[in-house]
Amino acid sequence: MGRAAEELGIGFFAVAAVLILVGLLITHVFTASVGRWDEHINALFVGHRTPTDDRITADLTFLANTPGIAAVALVVSAVAIALHRAARAALIIVALAVELSAFLSVNYLVARPRPDVVHVGSTPSTFSWPSGHVAATVVLYGGTALIISAITSRVLPRLVAWAVAVVLTAGVGLSRVYRGEHHPTDAMAGLVLGVAALYIASRVVRAWSAAPETSAPDGPGSRSDGWGARSSVRIDERAQPREVPQARSSLRPDEMGEVS
Repeated sequence: MGRAAEELGIGFFAVAAVLILVGLLITHVFTASVGRWDEHINALFVGHRTPTDDRITADLTFLANTPGIAAVALVVSAVAIALHRAARAALIIVALAVELSAFLSVNYLVARPRPDVVHVGSTPSTFSWPSGHVAATVVLYGGTALIISAITSRVLPRLVAWAVAVVLTAGVGLSRVYRGEHHPTDAMAGLVLGVAALYIASRVVRAWSAAPETSAPDGPGSRSDGWGARSSVRIDERAQPREVPQARSSLRPDEMGEVS
């Protein structure tokens, strides 16, 4: 458990520090270069808005809102637990916790204003850097793809899972920029945060699942797949010799004398 907490603490502070540093540089130093490019892309999207695109981006944003993320996360976790893959369910939960805590810390410390364009729909009360919608999408659907890839070796389910993760992440990122809620670099930062949260969570879960291997009641012969799913097959440290029953004579004591 100590190793898992260490992985969690180091990972969280590392990703938060990097995103805070880059966010402050973009917000206060590179305003004439990166900031101007961000503004140009936002204005470009505003000039190409249509009612159809407004509706599509609203649906994608809804999928990445907190209720949508929480609902899908509960379903994925429940299925993983039902399949006796509790550690894989923990991957999603830990990654979302890391993503949310890092997002809130970075968001309020950098405090980057949202794009100065007309927004489509309601605007959250948080700041612009990084995009929490993109980060949460990466964690949830990327984490689901990781779980499916670990559970099955079939190519088709893996390809479908990763395709869904990539398409939804790209769609949510473009939607947030299209609707004027984020700069393009905010969406990129959200992508980085999501990938980092998954990586940190995977290390935490592996450290957590490895800890009981030396003291688990299953004994040293039990095996783990690295995700906390321990095998039910036990390997004995020493083969126990079987007791061979002694051969019993069918002769009566008075007959044994005659034979001898």
